[in-house]
Amino acid sequence: MTNCLIVSPEKSRYLIPHLLELYEKEDEDGKKKLLEEIRATLETEEYRLQLFQSWGNGLPLQWALLKLQRLLLDAKETDKLLEYAKMYHDEPDRLYQKQIENLKESGKKGDWENIVRIIRMGETPKDKVMLMLKGVWSGGKQRTKVTSQAFSDALKLQLKAADDRVLEKFSELSVKE
Repeated sequence: MTNCLIVSPEKSRYLIPHLLELYEKEDEDGKKKLLEEIRATLETEEYRLQLFQSWGNGLPLQWALLKLQRLLLDAKETDKLLEYAKMYHDEPDRLYQKQIENLKESGKKGDWENIVRIIRMGETPKDKVMLMLKGVWSGGKQRTKVTSQAFSDALKLQLKAADDRVLEKFSELSVKE
């Protein structure tokens, strides 16, 4: 098995589309090598987590796994198709739960900047506010003092976008600035 390509978290979101673009231009030997690179990359836990974190959801991972399955079918390499199909369905949920644990741990430690990074998981401003509050609530206090300007700014921005009086009240009851 070929080694996984290691890239920075910022570039992880573009790696598989780039490899797929190269794949289309290669001869048969080049396609085999690139197929192994794609496979090895998607089988690497660190890459899958980076991809999830960079987008905030599992859709790009599912897209990449679907593309891989199609390439494997075309190459008549069906030995791991079921494994990738299972990963397609299970991995986004597993990574989401891992991020929720990370969010709670960040709240306990008072790592407010990490919470701001994690809220990309939310699809709507309301989701993002609730994720921020979930991080705050995991500290175990009735009302938590937040010392991060980035957190305060992100919370205000998301509350404004959410335009929900109940969320604003939750926020006021949960966060001290």
